[in-house]
Amino acid sequence: GKSPLRVEAMRPRPQFIDYGGKPSLDGVVSTIKSSVASSAVIALLRQRLSEPGAGRVLVVDVAGSEEGAVLGDRLVGLAIRNNWEGLVVHGYLRDVKELKDMPICIKAL
Repeated sequence: GKSPLRVEAMRPRPQFIDYGGKPSLDGVVSTIKSSVASSAVIALLRQRLSEPGAGRVLVVDVAGSEEGAVLGDRLVGLAIRNNWEGLVVHGYLRDVKELKDMPICIKAL
């Protein structure tokens, strides 16, 4: 008889979406990693972005936590004022309309 129809599907890989006003980034990486987007992680993020960025890139990995947004226009403004090159985020963002006009590269999953 006929063999059964076999269908194979590949799960698409997540793609980074650009949110900031600059399209690319290049710099030494600093990382914040947590399993949730808690107030403690946001406080750590604020503390890190208050440091001189010196052209570094901050990677924020909260494992796509749905606890809440981890980054918005105020923290991004802090990053810009302190000379961070860009932000790469695995988590939720807020203020996305404002972020697109800010002079920094932001990539998020």
